[in-house]
Amino acid sequence: MLILYRPATEDDVEPMMRIGHEGVRPHVEKVRGWNQEAEEVGFKEHFDIEKVSVICLDGEDIGYVKTESYADHFYIDGIYLKSGRRGGGVGTKVIMGIIEGAVADNKSVRLRVFRTNPARSLYARLGFAVIRETDSHIYMEWMGQTLT
Repeated sequence: MLILYRPATEDDVEPMMRIGHEGVRPHVEKVRGWNQEAEEVGFKEHFDIEKVSVICLDGEDIGYVKTESYADHFYIDGIYLKSGRRGGGVGTKVIMGIIEGAVADNKSVRLRVFRTNPARSLYARLGFAVIRETDSHIYMEWMGQTLT
């Protein structure tokens, strides 16, 4: 499986918003309900093309990853894949690539995930540990453990 990345552009906002909303809507609905108009405004305010890479597989844009780099860690602000592309190993490869970059830079990797998101088990399998919890989210960090 060859995953390619390209920088996001303004043309990606709408299609990536559809992919992102498809992935998070079930979790957001459980936490606070879903208001389509408000969610679209919020997405557009937070879709920073400088921090977003579009994930491409077999010539198709299948999702995106948003990351931020800090002095001591990388923060995965989100990985969003089309529904037909989830569960097939793409997310694992994306995360492992981020971890490899963190190892090279001697950094940890942090993220947060909705409590109801089954991706929690993937993060745990890859060595992320829970560092904080809220009613809606679990905050996790990978600090250099061996990949499994």
